[in-house]
Amino acid sequence: MRRSIVALLDPDMLFLRPITGEFAPGGYITSPDWSKGEYWPQVEKGRPAGQQYGLGAYWRHFKRAYICGGDSPCVTTTAEDAQKHYPVGPPYLLHVDDLKPV
Repeated sequence: MRRSIVALLDPDMLFLRPITGEFAPGGYITSPDWSKGEYWPQVEKGRPAGQQYGLGAYWRHFKRAYICGGDSPCVTTTAEDAQKHYPVGPPYLLHVDDLKPV
């Protein structure tokens, strides 16, 4: 079955390996924040992926209630979740159906 995967890139990117929506086995996920079994094996509808960046979770020190609104999930995001799930950037890979609402 062929999947419709879209890759969003920055124009200044250079790739040393093919971009693939397959992560396991033999995929390229190499982050100390993630262990085997915590991520899905491939990009599919409702399960996008992106490159984890080392930007950290410094944004948690901002006035989040003022910026996001007091009832926003960003106000209660833990340091661990911020570090693990938020510092992401291109390339982004997602199913074409997930791109439509974006």
